[in-house]
Amino acid sequence: MIDDLKHALGELGLAPKETEVYLAMLELGPASVQDIGKRAGVNRSTTYVMLEGLKKHGLISTFEKGKKILFTGEAPERLQQIIADQYRKIRQKDHVLEQALPQLMAIYKTSKEKPRVRFFDGINALHEIRHEFAESSRGGEECDEIFSVDEHLIETIKITAEDRRKTVYKGKGRTIACIKPGFKMPYVQAPNTQRRVLDYGKFPFIGDMGIKGSQAYLISAKAATSGIIIEHEEIVQFLHVLFDIAWSVAKPWEEPEDWGPENYLPKD
Repeated sequence: MIDDLKHALGELGLAPKETEVYLAMLELGPASVQDIGKRAGVNRSTTYVMLEGLKKHGLISTFEKGKKILFTGEAPERLQQIIADQYRKIRQKDHVLEQALPQLMAIYKTSKEKPRVRFFDGINALHEIRHEFAESSRGGEECDEIFSVDEHLIETIKITAEDRRKTVYKGKGRTIACIKPGFKMPYVQAPNTQRRVLDYGKFPFIGDMGIKGSQAYLISAKAATSGIIIEHEEIVQFLHVLFDIAWSVAKPWEEPEDWGPENYLPKD
């Protein structure tokens, strides 16, 4: 029972030692600091600190008896005032928030209009970018990608060759490959993906771009491999227009008869 009381007083905002001191005063009636501390199991100096805290809550009274100052706990009904004070403070905070909310929302709206950009470096980090987009497309969100097939991409694929061999990407999307002479389309199991190829002689480039929803990634694989993910509706919409232009001039690609990991994945 006493533990339940202590828990209840704690829920009302009393610290554990304040609770011990308050219960001791209720049991003792008017008492000195020494007697209160002894009953509460708290040293003299700490008892004074706890009494100051209880005084702020309005839970103690003091009076003089001869040369001594005695303390007594206020009736438990006084605890209801603590709750009333908490309600009042909450209403005050709610009013302050109500006044500040329009300005906060204006700042929030402005920040949403700014692009969010994340930077990545290294081949492994760039693999994680591609993997993140591929995983999201499994959930039904279409992902479009345009990339160059060259020595830089092949080095990246060597790291992920085993995943490509086993994983089936079921998400829908479109891919455009710009295949450098001397290279082949790298193997991947993506039955729901439409594929086209660009003429490398007319549109040579190095890198990779993927788009889904309001996100896009861009990768530069030459020299210091690095990439970014951009989250911004208007910028990504513009990139999507560029992708659609490339898609319109690219030619459909069909799987060759010997399509498979043995023939179309790089070997170490």
